[in-house]
Amino acid sequence: MSESTVAVGVRAPDLTLPSATGAAYLLSAQRGRHNVVLVFVRSAADHETQAEMRAFRDASELFAAARSQVVGIGHDALPAWQTFVAAHDFKGEMLADVDGAVAQRYGVEVERGLGPLRRARFRRSTFLIDRAGIVRKIFRDVRLDTHVNEVLAFLDTDLT
Repeated sequence: MSESTVAVGVRAPDLTLPSATGAAYLLSAQRGRHNVVLVFVRSAADHETQAEMRAFRDASELFAAARSQVVGIGHDALPAWQTFVAAHDFKGEMLADVDGAVAQRYGVEVERGLGPLRRARFRRSTFLIDRAGIVRKIFRDVRLDTHVNEVLAFLDTDLT
C-alpha cells in the first residue's frame, strides 16, 4: 500500500463509486454545490459504524444548515449499504468501495508491522472538503462519542 497524498489544502482526489441510491456518486460533481463530509467506515454490520452513521443522521439538519453533505464510504457491496440505509433511515449517501481503492488513496487503509507480520489496518477517518473541492480538515482515528460535534464545530467556524 502506498502512502496517501491527501492533505489539508490540496484538491481532494476524485472518486466515482456506486451509491446505495442506485446511482454512481462522483465527488467532483459536488463542487460548487456544497461541502462534503467524507466519512470512511468499516462495514454495514459493524456496531461502531452503525452508531457513527446514526449520529450523523441525527444531525442531518445541522449539516444541511452548514451547506454540507455527509457521504459514508465502506468496503461492503452495494446490497449491504442499501439494507443499512433502509434499516437506519440514513439521510446521506453511502458508497461501496468494495476493493478498498478509494480508502487506500485517502490513507484510510495503512500497513503496520514488519515483514511477514505486515497487515493492513483501518483508520476511522473523516475528510471535510469545501465547495471548491479542497480538503480543509482531516480527522483520523476519531472518537465516536464526540466526532459529529467536532465536525460540526469545524464547519461552524471554518467552512460556512
